Amino acid sequence: MKTFASTVVGFSVLAAASTFAAAPVSVPPDKMLAICGSLPKYAQLAMHTKADGVPLDKAVAMTQDAMKQQLTGLDPEQMTRYQAVIQDLFSRVYASPDAGNPDVYDEVNSACSLYAPGQYSQEDLRSLGGCRIQVLPYSRFADDRDKGVSLDDELKSLKREIDAMDKYTEQQRSQLNSDLSGKVRYVYAHRSLSGGRLYSDKLSACFEAAKKTDAGH
Repeated sequence: MKTFASTVVGFSVLAAASTFAAAPVSVPPDKMLAICGSLPKYAQLAMHTKADGVPLDKAVAMTQDAMKQQLTGLDPEQMTRYQAVIQDLFSRVYASPDAGNPDVYDEVNSACSLYAPGQYSQEDLRSLGGCRIQVLPYSRFADDRDKGVSLDDELKSLKREIDAMDKYTEQQRSQLNSDLSGKVRYVYAHRSLSGGRLYSDKLSACFEAAKKTDAGH
C-alpha cells in the first residue's frame, strides 16, 4: 500500500521545480502551462485523500509540507502562490458531490488561474491548451534536427507516418501533411532556435492570436 508521502513524491510535478522557479510574477504562457499541467496529479491525490477520509485541512497541510521539501527551487513568493493554488484545488475536489472523478479540467483551470491572479481567465487557459497541441510539433522537429536528421529525411518520415493514419480521410491526411511539413521547414530554416525557444515563441504567438480572435467576436 502506497503511503501518502510516496504518492506525492512520485508525481511528475516534483521534477518540474526548475520550470516553476523560472516563473516571474507576470507568468508567460509556457510557464503557466507547466504550472497547470502539474495539477491533475494533485487533483487525483485530493480524490484519494477524500476517499480515504483524510480531513481537508490535514490533506492540504501534508501536501504543502511535501511541496516545501521537494520544490526547493521556488522562492517564497512563488511557493506561496503555488500553495494557494493547491489549497483551492483540494477544496474544490473535496466540495464536489461526485465521489468518483469530478471534471478535473474545470477544477484545474479554476485553481490554476490563482497562480497569476488577473492575468489568465479560464477561457485563456483553455486557449493555451489548444495552442499547446498546435505548437508541440516544433519541439519534436527541432529535436530531430539537432540529432542530425536531414530536412529531406524528416519530411519523408513525416509523410510515412501520416500515410499510416487510416482513421483520417485522404483529404485530411493531405492537409495534415501540408501543415506539419510547413512547421518542419520553419524549424530547419531557423537552426539557431532551440526546441524550447521555438515552443515558447510559437505558444505565445498562438495565444495572442487566439485572444485577438476572441476579442473580435
